[in-house]
Amino acid sequence: MAKTGYYYHFPSSSGNVTGVTTTYSASRRLAIALGSSQPAGQTVKFKGKLQTLLVTVSTIAGTPAPTQMIIRVSSDTAGDSPITGDLTASLARGITTNTVGSAQFDLSDVVTNLSSTDNVFVHFRVNQGTLTVTGMTLSWSE
Repeated sequence: MAKTGYYYHFPSSSGNVTGVTTTYSASRRLAIALGSSQPAGQTVKFKGKLQTLLVTVSTIAGTPAPTQMIIRVSSDTAGDSPITGDLTASLARGITTNTVGSAQFDLSDVVTNLSSTDNVFVHFRVNQGTLTVTGMTLSWSE
């Protein structure tokens, strides 16, 4: 029987990335394990369609404070093997607490050349000011 639909995954990552500024740094990143289906004992490279990345932030600061977040997704910790170019999204700030918020990114790329670990690394920067990344959730389908 042929496949007739999509299976969606929602892996997440937590941990603080403090001091996100206007420049990229290899140390200002979070890893996310995509968790693709792999038969026991076999190495299968990720093949799926990345959908949306939601990044949560806190400690939004600066004069002026950041209004945009820029990310780059790569297959290595240093950010030297990018999967995407720079992606920009507006920061949505909290209504009653304007030092917290989130940014949502559209990642409409099919990725086929990842290592067998199924990990991707997201590096962060902002257009002005500083903030702390507190976590992220990535949706992808197969």
